[in-house]
Amino acid sequence: MRRRCFIAAGAAWPYVGLSAASLEPKPRVFPLTPQLRGDIDVQASNARTLLSRYAGGLERSVPAQIDHAIAAWSIDRAPSKVSPAQVIEQCGAYLGEHFVRELDLEWQVYRDSQGTDLCVIHKTVFVFSFPHASVYRAVVQGKRSGLLEVENALRRQIAEAVNDPMIERRES
Repeated sequence: MRRRCFIAAGAAWPYVGLSAASLEPKPRVFPLTPQLRGDIDVQASNARTLLSRYAGGLERSVPAQIDHAIAAWSIDRAPSKVSPAQVIEQCGAYLGEHFVRELDLEWQVYRDSQGTDLCVIHKTVFVFSFPHASVYRAVVQGKRSGLLEVENALRRQIAEAVNDPMIERRES
């Protein structure tokens, strides 16, 4: 019997092995609307300015660059400092776009009994992450240097799921 496996990587801890049977109603993913796709593109583009301001020209991985920028942003006392909501939206979109490019993921709308959120999900298996929630943990909850952990957990989970014949594949 094949099993459907939903795996979500979070900023502080990966939710590995969270099965659809354990959630009511069953989680579902839906394609983005053109409006949401456009919003993500704009926010990710705006993140470049924010990262340039707070992370400078440092050569780092995208998660490390965002972590560095959030740390610098958090101690910025300038009146022109961007709001936490802007940091979360922009860096969440930028992180998600990085995952899409590097890990064969795509943006989707995730819906379960807790509500609706944007996620990135692997194109062939049910492995997903919530980039905005990961950035939220860094900005609001002070979780520092956790975004690289998210990427590493996501990479491991994808490799495990792709190589496990018991994991149900996504329909194209």
